[in-house]
Amino acid sequence: MIFRLNGWQRFYFGRVTMALGLLFSPLLMAFGAAENLVSEGPTQMSLLDDERGLKVGNRLSYAVEEDRERPIIILVNPQGEVNIPLIGKVEAAGKTCKQLAYEIKSLVEVDFYYQATVLINFPQIADNLGEVILLGEVRKLGPLPIPADEILTVSAAILRAGGFTREADSEKVTLIRGDAESEEGEEKYELDVGLMFSSGRFDNDMEVRADDYILVPQLAAAGGKFYIWGEILRPGNYEIPNEKEFTVSEAIFLAGGFGPYANRKKVELIRADSELAEGERTIEVNVQEIMEEGVRSNDPVVHPDDIIRVKERRFMIQ
Repeated sequence: MIFRLNGWQRFYFGRVTMALGLLFSPLLMAFGAAENLVSEGPTQMSLLDDERGLKVGNRLSYAVEEDRERPIIILVNPQGEVNIPLIGKVEAAGKTCKQLAYEIKSLVEVDFYYQATVLINFPQIADNLGEVILLGEVRKLGPLPIPADEILTVSAAILRAGGFTREADSEKVTLIRGDAESEEGEEKYELDVGLMFSSGRFDNDMEVRADDYILVPQLAAAGGKFYIWGEILRPGNYEIPNEKEFTVSEAIFLAGGFGPYANRKKVELIRADSELAEGERTIEVNVQEIMEEGVRSNDPVVHPDDIIRVKERRFMIQ
């Protein structure tokens, strides 16, 4: 059946159609703009590095903006993979930060997020195999990059840090290696680097690895210093204040507080006392609990020549 409209009906129907168009056109335009915005992707992700290819050993900061949490550190493992919360291992070597971020975005949006803004960046500029930290009586304290194309030893690291100060005890340089989360725990090696330099014999020199510490003590040190490094605002050497009990949390305040990637629940206190048993030399301190809940009984006293290491928040590969 065909319905025919007379002139008055056509005029009325046209007016109604025009009114509906004016009413819904802003909504259609907004929907179109939103659709275009989603298709273009988040602005933050579009600004990620898209030139530098990732390599084994790279350290990256990782965050999902919608989680509203601090970034964590992820590592490109020897197989060229990164381990991502919720989804596990993802191939990373050869990809840029931007390419990897968009790939992870597509994976996590399958089951875990309606829309995810994945942010992956380099927390350090240097392209190397990590860093060794120099503490104590060297001219340039702090992190030293480990080149990817050569072997860096303890003696070479000290030379690159400007050499010893006048107060250095070059015969008792300590290399601290290991991680409290590993089965082996912390390992300490005492090296007579002064003898190496004077004799020209480097048979007992040792290769450094990422996250090692080289500690150069003072000659006949009275033992009034402690050393603090890692994700802290003012890392370095500090005199222990003339107080009865100076604790780890107070040392954190003295050094300016935590850095942005700090793991506040797993701060390490590495004891200088070599007579302690292997399992007693490293103490894990939950400084966040101490600060928030005032649990002072869990706040260890800092002794002369102790090292406080504020580690990064990392998602560990299992």
